Amino acid sequence: MSVRKRRWVSGGEEKTTWIVDYFDQAGVRRQETFARKKEADARWLEVGHEIREGTHTARGASITMEEAAELWIEAARLADLERSTLRQYRGHLDHHIVPLIGRAKLADLSTPRIKRFADDLLTRPKADGSEQTLSRSTARKVLSSLKAIIKHAQRQGQIAKNPARPVAICVPKRGTVKLKAGRDFPDKAEINIILKATSGRWRPLIVTAIFTGMRASEPRGLP
Repeated sequence: MSVRKRRWVSGGEEKTTWIVDYFDQAGVRRQETFARKKEADARWLEVGHEIREGTHTARGASITMEEAAELWIEAARLADLERSTLRQYRGHLDHHIVPLIGRAKLADLSTPRIKRFADDLLTRPKADGSEQTLSRSTARKVLSSLKAIIKHAQRQGQIAKNPARPVAICVPKRGTVKLKAGRDFPDKAEINIILKATSGRWRPLIVTAIFTGMRASEPRGLP
């Protein structure tokens, strides 16, 4: 591995760039160029560490965020997730992740870049220049999908680390109303009435929902 300077003349002006020249863990020669030596030196150290760990992916061989997203959602489909869940994931991809960050290569992702993505979810301009804002709750779900995409790519060896892990979208609890039995969900007396009135093929589903606290999608997935 080496860092070297390259000089050439263009339009009567001398140009300079710094090249990180190395062989990856598969023995393939790679080169990356940088405007400043400081950037090249930092990349040289990073690449050396990744090669020793066997986790390096060259930028030229890296897939895009959009390609990684499609691989992730296909894996979710093969895992036999509910259609409603897959529709939600597809909406996250088509309306937010792909338009905002889909062209970025996995090898170029960084925590500051993911942070800008999270900020853009909350204040994304419309075509007319005005701002369209997602609720913080929805934005957090989209960010969660992005993290899952990168985590899946990491397991496949397509990225060395998950730069999205430190990024978060907080949802303030101020103004939320505490759930109350009898108003937001049945109280004990109402549950007894439901159980006495329930019979037939739906009884196992309702009993399971009452006594396990499962989310609606979970008992629907049971045989």
